[in-house]
Amino acid sequence: MHVLTRETGFRFDVASLRMLHATCMANLIGEPGRFRNQEVTVTYSPGLQMKITRDDITEDVIGFMVNLHARWNNTDPFTLAALTLWEISRIHPFLDGNGRTARAAAQHVLFAKLGTWPRGSEPITQQIKIHSGEYLDMLRHADMTFIEGQVDLGPLAEFLARMLKAQLQSHRRAQKATFSERALKMIPMVATRLIRRWLRRFFTRPARRS
Repeated sequence: MHVLTRETGFRFDVASLRMLHATCMANLIGEPGRFRNQEVTVTYSPGLQMKITRDDITEDVIGFMVNLHARWNNTDPFTLAALTLWEISRIHPFLDGNGRTARAAAQHVLFAKLGTWPRGSEPITQQIKIHSGEYLDMLRHADMTFIEGQVDLGPLAEFLARMLKAQLQSHRRAQKATFSERALKMIPMVATRLIRRWLRRFFTRPARRS
C-alpha cells in the first residue's frame, strides 16, 4: 500500500516509512527501519494510557496512509503535516525513534504538498524540538479529542505553520548577515580606492601660474 498523488507524484508507503526511520536512526539502534515486535504502552495524558499491540502496526500505518491520500487534494499542507506527525506518534510503529521519524515524515509531507523545499538554517524539525513543550501539548490535545471521537488537528497545524515561518525568518536573517559581512569586507577596499583616487588627483593637479 502506498500514497501516490497523480498531480505531484508524491509517494509515501510502508517501505518509505521504514526507510525514513532507518535514515533517522542509523548507527543509533541495532535494526533501524524495522517495526517493533512487542507491545508498548503509550501515554496520552497523565493517568490515561493505551496499550498498542504489535499486530495493529501495519494495519494502522496503512489506514493512516489511505486517509492521507484521500485528503491530499482537499486539505491544506499544514493539516496534512499535522496528520502525519500525530498518526506516526500515535501508532508508535517502532520501538525507538518514533518522534524523530514523525517529525521528518511531517516535514516531507508538508514540503511535498507545498511543492517546494523552503530554505532556512533552523528547519521545522529543529523548531519542534526547540518548542517541545508546546508541541507535546498540541499532541495531547489531538490525542484527547481522538479519544472523545473526533480528532482536532487545528492547533497542531497552526503550530507547524508558525514553525515554518520561523524557518523562513532564519533564512532571511542568514541572508542579511551574509550581506552585512560582505559589506564590511568591502568597506576597506572601497576606502582604499577612494584614497588612491584622491591622492592621484592631488598630485597630478596642474600647477597654478604665478
